[in-house]
Amino acid sequence: RSRASGRREERRESKRVSKPQVKATRIGDGAREAAFEVVPDSRRPFVVRGKGLSVRAVGTRFFVRVDGVATPVGVAEGQVEVTTPGGRAGLRAGETLVREQASRVTTERSDVARMMAWREGRLVFSGQPLSVVLAELERYRRGRIVSLDPTVGTRRFSGTLDPRDTDEALAVLATTMDVRITRVTPLLVLVRPGS
Repeated sequence: RSRASGRREERRESKRVSKPQVKATRIGDGAREAAFEVVPDSRRPFVVRGKGLSVRAVGTRFFVRVDGVATPVGVAEGQVEVTTPGGRAGLRAGETLVREQASRVTTERSDVARMMAWREGRLVFSGQPLSVVLAELERYRRGRIVSLDPTVGTRRFSGTLDPRDTDEALAVLATTMDVRITRVTPLLVLVRPGS
């Protein structure tokens, strides 16, 4: 897609680490989320750091987000130890870390495979508020997606969207969620009720 379409370069990384050359890596240089597959090596634990998170893994598949979301870490296989300013938690396969009020952290069972589907070029949603869906799509666009009516954001969406074509994803939402999409400029998209 061209720059005029408003497409923004994906800011996610996926790494496979068979023999870590370093004991730690930092998410940075514009990346806000990364997924890792780490081969077991108890002598060399693998650590990811970013925005107050420290995630230690030994032989696992997991993701880390540093963009302020409520679930910044999830484990697909194995286990990790997470340290944040709000506390420490151990996560096993199928669990995510949840940031609560006052920086407290807890764990909960989650569909981590769905949360990591971006690695295959899919964004999968299951009953998420449209505000969450729009925020996720915005990560893949240059510019902003702005909802003009707060009631639109409370509508629930289930489905799969292609983050590589956010214009098509917005067209799907317009059809299925009864919303109007207005492209003011290539960098500004407005969302309002369709009726």
